[in-house]
Amino acid sequence: MSSEINQQPESDGIQPETIQQVKDILQKLPAKLQTSIPVEEAIAQLQDSLETALVKGYSYEELADLLQHEGIPIKSSSLENYLASTRRQASETKTSTKSEDQRSDNLSDQVEIVIPITTGSVSHTVRSDFWTAYQESLKEREEVYRRLAES
Repeated sequence: MSSEINQQPESDGIQPETIQQVKDILQKLPAKLQTSIPVEEAIAQLQDSLETALVKGYSYEELADLLQHEGIPIKSSSLENYLASTRRQASETKTSTKSEDQRSDNLSDQVEIVIPITTGSVSHTVRSDFWTAYQESLKEREEVYRRLAES
């Protein structure tokens, strides 16, 4: 066997034309399609919908069952942890980017209307926009239960 393995001759550096050629090639690359998304990223993308379902009264276990039925393998405890993590990240981002100068003096921007709700023996406090969604979703909830029962 030869001890030489396609060794490039030593040079003083890379030519500017070469850098520009590579740059042009890299810029023209098409977006690479993802063949799969990690479960944690899938939950992050579904966060708003999952949070709304929680406000509608669904449990983490029910949502995990629904996700599993639809092809997203997750346990209820993992779902709860992932959502808590994405909430923390969102909260930290909002806190770090919002300065006193950016806050509105408009009182309506600062007041959040909350409505107490009691379901069974558990009390919840929800924002008014979620209350409206909750009221409108009772029939949707029955449909999801029906789908889960059929599977």
